[in-house]
Amino acid sequence: MTKDQASAEDKFRLDKKRDKFISGFMSDVNAEEKFPNEDAAILQSLGALLKIVKKYDFKITRLSYYEETVAIDNMLSDIGQIDISPLEAIGIPRWIPVIAEANKEFIDATTKFVSDSNEASAMQAASKLVPALEDALEELYAQMFSVIRTSPTDQLRKAYGELEILINSMD
Repeated sequence: MTKDQASAEDKFRLDKKRDKFISGFMSDVNAEEKFPNEDAAILQSLGALLKIVKKYDFKITRLSYYEETVAIDNMLSDIGQIDISPLEAIGIPRWIPVIAEANKEFIDATTKFVSDSNEASAMQAASKLVPALEDALEELYAQMFSVIRTSPTDQLRKAYGELEILINSMD
């Protein structure tokens, strides 16, 4: 892999990374539901968070890349709407920035992958045109030679000279 070039392997690796974080987060939240906690603030916050976790569930990691990316963004947005500060005591909020960063890394890699793919396609398309353009320039060169022989002007000679420089640069 060349430097700064995203690849399908990068996307796969970054997707697995965010899947691991989502699974860890979901497991922690579900485990806390079973823990005998008596703090009312924690229970209230955990209840609200559990609704969100159950809405997205572990199936979020089995969605297509695009759907998973959007679902993670939506889940993080939903979590941002509730007060999870009481859950600091049990460590649940530590997952949120990790998941957000992993999703951002995946989005950045996907953007780079698409950009690189489009650039490569444009280069291939341009490369296919080169032989036809070379042939057209050589044909123009031959036609200009004939015109200059029959009706020479300073402007035609100048254009012919510039065209000759261009054709010689192709070799």
